[in-house]
Amino acid sequence: MKTELTHVSDVKKRLTVEVPASDVTAVYETLVRRHRRNMSIPGFRPGHAPLELVQTRLGAALDHEAAEEIVEQFGRDACGQEGLKAVWTGIDLPEGTEHLPHPTRGQDYSFALNVEVVPTVEPHDYVGVDVPRPAVEISDEDVEKELDGLRRIKGELVDVIDRPSAAEDYVGVVLEGKVGDEVIVPGEFQVIQVGDEKNLPEFNAVLTGRKTDDEVAFTVDYATENADPKFGGKTVAYKGTVKAVKRMDLPPLDEAFAKALGGEEATLDTLRGRLREGLTARKTAEADDVARRHLAEKLLEAHPFDVPDALVEGELREALDRLGRRLASQGVDVEKLEIDWNKVIETERERARLTVREALLLDAIAEKEAEHVVVSPEDVEATVQRMARDMNQPVGKVRQFLAKEGRMSSLQRELRRSKCLDWLLAQSHII
Repeated sequence: MKTELTHVSDVKKRLTVEVPASDVTAVYETLVRRHRRNMSIPGFRPGHAPLELVQTRLGAALDHEAAEEIVEQFGRDACGQEGLKAVWTGIDLPEGTEHLPHPTRGQDYSFALNVEVVPTVEPHDYVGVDVPRPAVEISDEDVEKELDGLRRIKGELVDVIDRPSAAEDYVGVVLEGKVGDEVIVPGEFQVIQVGDEKNLPEFNAVLTGRKTDDEVAFTVDYATENADPKFGGKTVAYKGTVKAVKRMDLPPLDEAFAKALGGEEATLDTLRGRLREGLTARKTAEADDVARRHLAEKLLEAHPFDVPDALVEGELREALDRLGRRLASQGVDVEKLEIDWNKVIETERERARLTVREALLLDAIAEKEAEHVVVSPEDVEATVQRMARDMNQPVGKVRQFLAKEGRMSSLQRELRRSKCLDWLLAQSHII
């Protein structure tokens, strides 16, 4: 077998392969014998018909199958012979043809492949990078907000009967939303806290000053880039009935409240201390996540390289699949969304390209720093247990699923990349 490799780019190659006549003949003979085992020909026992007769019966279909077999077998061997880490191969058909030319038994056969390969990444200057990280500062006000949240968890909703609804009250209302004659928000009971910053201003306005059995009607003009695509760019007419107005009756902030949460030895001061520690840990983790993103962006900027389209498209498919599942979980009918899907796909494709570039760069650094970036069996087991908790499934079942689907190796790769980024952050100069 002769091969000729043409460099198109760092991730694209053209590989010409010439298969000798003897190998072409061997492929034909193998295919004919394979078909003879299952072919029924009058006058001959199964598997005992003359090979020449079997070949005649197969006709042009045998030539087509032989071409595919030769390309698959010798194309794979040629990539290995040239040391190509192929992630995708496609046949480079001769101009003006739509299928592989048929080989001829006893003659050499040539074909060409377009091959996408993993680029060679040479990481450099990745230790001691200046990385911005948000400061972690926990104020007394932050702690008091946490305390207030605990009080609300322990609070009790009681009916408001001596006044209309006001800020911070909870209004139970049945609301139906329509766009023209189409119902996009079914008339279901929901509870809305008046004045909540998450609410649209129209909701806060119409639910202020209300009593039980009040009828409400209002419209909302949603922005085109609304977080929920179901509403984007639409004017929704709402109407409904107030079913209840309640306020939150909070427990007093005293030593009894502290003991109820922290045990007999707890005081308000010790409870505040625990809340401050929890806030500090959470804010520190968030700051570290921000620093990791800054670090990854700086490393990618310092290491420009292209990536195979095949890997990008694979990551893109996974991203769109996640988007589809998220919309479905929200009850959104994707077919009815008025979205420029071409724009969505292009945006997601660029994100996918960055994701692939980051993964390949971290793989290269992890390989170079194998002594420092190690994924232990304990790391894998802890991750599997965490996945089981998140999925509310037995650990053994999750482990079995990962092994059956061949995902254990990809899980280990993800852990290695995560550990690599953590190690890089530890070597960085935090500014």
